Amino acid sequence: MNIIETVALAREGDANAISSLYGEYKNSVYFSCLNLMGNEKEAGIVLQYTFFQAFHKIGLLKNPENFGMWLFVIAANRCRILLRDKNPDIFSSLDEDDKTSRTKNPKFSLNNKTKTEAPADSDLINAIIAVVDELPDADRMAAILYFYCRMNTVQIARIFECGEHVIKRRIIQAADRYKAIIASKSGDYEQLAEYANIEKIGAVFENEAANTFVPDELSENIVATSITLAASAAGNTFFEDKSQAREPADVSENRQPDQTDDNISADLTDSLDSKNRKQLTAQQRIALRNLITIAIILIIAASIIAGSIYVIKKATDSLAISSDLSSGDTNANGPISSEDITLEPITEPPATEPPVTEPPVTEPPVTEPPVTEPPVTEPPVTKPPVTEPPVTEPPEVPDDLNIFFDSNVTGNEVVITRYSGTAKDVDIPASIGGKPVTKIAAYAFQNNTDLIGVKIPASIKTIDVSAFRGCTSLTNVTFSSGLISIGDYAFLECSKLSTFKIPSTVTSIGVSAFGSTSWLNGQKTSFVTVGDGVLLKYLGADSAVTVPDGVKYISNAFYYKHGITSVVLPSGVTTIGTYAFCENPNLKSITLPDTITAIKKDAIYNCPALIEIKVKQGSFAETWCKNNGFEALLAAG
Repeated sequence: MNIIETVALAREGDANAISSLYGEYKNSVYFSCLNLMGNEKEAGIVLQYTFFQAFHKIGLLKNPENFGMWLFVIAANRCRILLRDKNPDIFSSLDEDDKTSRTKNPKFSLNNKTKTEAPADSDLINAIIAVVDELPDADRMAAILYFYCRMNTVQIARIFECGEHVIKRRIIQAADRYKAIIASKSGDYEQLAEYANIEKIGAVFENEAANTFVPDELSENIVATSITLAASAAGNTFFEDKSQAREPADVSENRQPDQTDDNISADLTDSLDSKNRKQLTAQQRIALRNLITIAIILIIAASIIAGSIYVIKKATDSLAISSDLSSGDTNANGPISSEDITLEPITEPPATEPPVTEPPVTEPPVTEPPVTEPPVTEPPVTKPPVTEPPVTEPPEVPDDLNIFFDSNVTGNEVVITRYSGTAKDVDIPASIGGKPVTKIAAYAFQNNTDLIGVKIPASIKTIDVSAFRGCTSLTNVTFSSGLISIGDYAFLECSKLSTFKIPSTVTSIGVSAFGSTSWLNGQKTSFVTVGDGVLLKYLGADSAVTVPDGVKYISNAFYYKHGITSVVLPSGVTTIGTYAFCENPNLKSITLPDTITAIKKDAIYNCPALIEIKVKQGSFAETWCKNNGFEALLAAG
């Protein structure tokens, strides 16, 4: 059975057709929700909403072959709304006048969506997806919708509620940034360089989507509710041909501003020309005439029935059988009263969105322990205890206890690449095979939801990108002196992480390394400074900001801070990290000291109001600004 036939049956409320459509598209839609929302719970909520809306309003879909694309658009719309509700400023730069791109756009064709083969190496796939995750939210969403969901720029612009040219620029910027991130990481993972073209992520995402499965309990709830919604909608369809979908104009009066998915047939087909509109109006007139004709026939029939009942009633009154009529009984010999005829009310589909329900949480049954009689035992025969000599020195830890740590050896150093154990509290070994462990590699503990506590030995110098990202049960980390750098997103989304102290040996911390942690959310100071003068975040409300003395490293401290207009960095700052000044629409002035020796790529990004960068003549900061397209903004500092 092809997609057109299956959708036609689903419109009639056919349970098998609905189950078939859900099974065909659930994994791909769920995977897109995971990548857009960033966590499983919210992805599940969007998935439910998407299928509920689709099957409840399946009669609106004019072209059944576009059912899969329809699902992607509904899901993307919902993700945008939820993300905007969590962070109202997330799409603030997507306006018609946005001309903030200062990147050197590559030679990149927006018309080329060549299908490529996905890599077989799962670690490589994870690395590619992690690179996509590093893109700014707006660029990342545009890239996913374009290369994975296969939407065109017009459809994406309608979802983002902006101009098409803005989306084209976002996709090009995403490609540029993606290529730069790949280049920066290919030294650690050589195969990444083969996937520097962002067009290849479509095949990578499709491959991963096929291996991503929706929880069974969630699926059961979605299918059951979808069957009910589709059946309800099918029962209220008044077309002569029920396979013909209603036009969105029928429901436009009730559409809320955010419900752009109600008008989705416009996203999936070309605009109707005047001829098509006239043809559609004629069809509506025909349907209206038919309804009026039926109504007139029903009125005439009702009048005839009412007259007949009146005659019968008069006849029965003359025969003195009013008691039978007053009881309203119906039988083979008695008349049928009009009170016995009930018409089912005609109901329109509910105006409200179908409820999004969480799968029920079942508690395990509480069982009482069996009551047993104490055993009758003979008194023990006592003998003098046999004691082992005390162990005065702790035993050496044998190498085989490190089997849960995958590692690479480089020279005399060991890098932990993956932890495969199930322990809730993990002591990372200081050495493996007699060689010191100096680094925790990217993604080594990522999404380990069993992990509660971690002790990091003094031998560790580097914690790499996303090493502990998504460890949602992690509550405490013990860092040791000797640690030097913490990479991008290292502890991002460790929502329960509240207890730790970063040692003074740490000199650099990457983008959003502690984002969405209870520790960062609980900070009360304006300047969150840790380690050896690392400014992690600015949480103040001042528009004119002067960073205090003692700060040496600027992480993405001013990321998405829309209230600031000027920032002055003190003498002593040596490094400005990636995204330090990013998505700041009102920032006009930055003052950079001559002590700066390093400025990372995209340290200043999407600051459309910026009119001056104050630097010392002959300084490193001046040279960097000239080489990165900011020469026109230079001013004496």
